[in-house]
Amino acid sequence: MTFYEKTIPSALLIGLFFFLFVSVTFLDKAWAPPLPPSANAYTTSAHGDITIGVKRTATELTSYSRGNCAHCHEQHASIAGVEPDPVGGAPSPYALFADPNPTSQTTNFCFNCHVTVGAVQSGGSITNYNYNVNFGGGPVAAQSIYDAFNPATGSAHNLNQISTFIQTQWPATFGTQSNPCGGCHNPHIAKKNNRTGVAYDATQAAISRPTDHEDLWGNDASERMNISAGVNTYRAPFFVGANPAVDPTLHEPDGMTRSILSVQVQGSTTPDYNTFCLDCHVNAIPPYNAINWSITGDQHGHRSGNTVNAPQVLRPPYTLDGTNGTGEDLPTNFVLSCLDCHEPHGTQGANNIYLLRTTVNGMVGAAFSSPTAFYNFCQGCHVTNGHGFPPTAGCGGLGCHIHGQIF
Repeated sequence: MTFYEKTIPSALLIGLFFFLFVSVTFLDKAWAPPLPPSANAYTTSAHGDITIGVKRTATELTSYSRGNCAHCHEQHASIAGVEPDPVGGAPSPYALFADPNPTSQTTNFCFNCHVTVGAVQSGGSITNYNYNVNFGGGPVAAQSIYDAFNPATGSAHNLNQISTFIQTQWPATFGTQSNPCGGCHNPHIAKKNNRTGVAYDATQAAISRPTDHEDLWGNDASERMNISAGVNTYRAPFFVGANPAVDPTLHEPDGMTRSILSVQVQGSTTPDYNTFCLDCHVNAIPPYNAINWSITGDQHGHRSGNTVNAPQVLRPPYTLDGTNGTGEDLPTNFVLSCLDCHEPHGTQGANNIYLLRTTVNGMVGAAFSSPTAFYNFCQGCHVTNGHGFPPTAGCGGLGCHIHGQIF
């Protein structure tokens, strides 16, 4: 007994000292609030912004600040609000308040807020116009992302197809429950560069390449069309209301009056959408062919476009002085941006296939007399009657001018 009576208190003292040391040294850090996020993380994103960020209408979240994670994620499966109950009583993937539904064109998780009617975002629906409205000045058609992906007539990216493709190409990044919207956007870092009353800012990028999901694309000066053009030339199309007879005049993407010699018109403020889109479209995605934007491929890309069979006349700003006072700009090989002609989400129009814009180079109402007659569309940049073909026959309808075709 004497041995134990003397040694037990000593052991307890040693143990108590160790416990206190660990508590003071480590446990304060273990239980402390997490460090604030780094710059360009969630709190500086469009969703996490305390002024414009997410704020769900659920009563249980009334006291939560705008931009709080709980407006999209629920720590305990459900807050018993008005949103759908978790399927089978289990939490939705990623602890979201509703299932992602990655294969659906109409019931995507993002459409709970980015929809015209029935949005759960505080204040109602979130207005998201098409690209040719926001950055081209065209008339409004779609007013939400849901509308863009579900046009009554027209065309849209197929979300089920995107879901399958990104899972196959980048399985380490995208899984079976990954939202197809995440193929082009990272919701935790995406910004908003067309806020009402705020000047256009190219650094406020909304997109992330699927090959680099954790980084924004287009926010850095090295990720713009002037760099993508390389030894060739990029010129931003006209904004609606531009005067083709003069330089300077209005140009995309910000609708400011600038000269064709300005760095902005030559692409310093336009994201390099070509590199971005080609992460996917460098591959054949049936029924669509792979797009080759190199010097051996498309003539709207880096291949010389000055070897056409019959000399054409380009419309401004793709003329020598950027106005309609000169003929074709033969000394210059122009490279276009994918979004100079296409919408990223979808397009509205009776025959507007392939996500083709309805406002092109300042020309409103780019429509087709049939689903394959691109004559009117091409006239946004070309005086297409140089071939002598009537509007009902021309351009892509004859299989002449399509991506990858040498013409």
